[in-house]
Amino acid sequence: MQTDNPFVNAGIFYVQNVRPGDASAWFLEELNRRIARFTYHPETVTQLPSSGWSTPPHFANADEQANMNDIVASGLLGRDVYGNGVEFYEALTLSLTPTPIPHPNPNPYPKP
Repeated sequence: MQTDNPFVNAGIFYVQNVRPGDASAWFLEELNRRIARFTYHPETVTQLPSSGWSTPPHFANADEQANMNDIVASGLLGRDVYGNGVEFYEALTLSLTPTPIPHPNPNPYPKP
């Protein structure tokens, strides 16, 4: 795994000597489960506690890196975490009247 501070970043995994029931097996199984769930059943995002924003057609982030970071947090905290992946509202509804989106980091030193 490479780091993309402060996040975990990965592309391809090759694992050896992983045994059913150990932490590595849980991690890989949970990553596979979440990617499959939110790819094929995005409507299940509404079952999560902080996804009240989701309305049909539902969008669920099945990005492996966002989900992987949530799984690391889940393992460390001992509870399911979905905040970086599917509970993070990243899809905007398109409308016929564009609404400007403010820049997240405005320049603190504007030109005079």
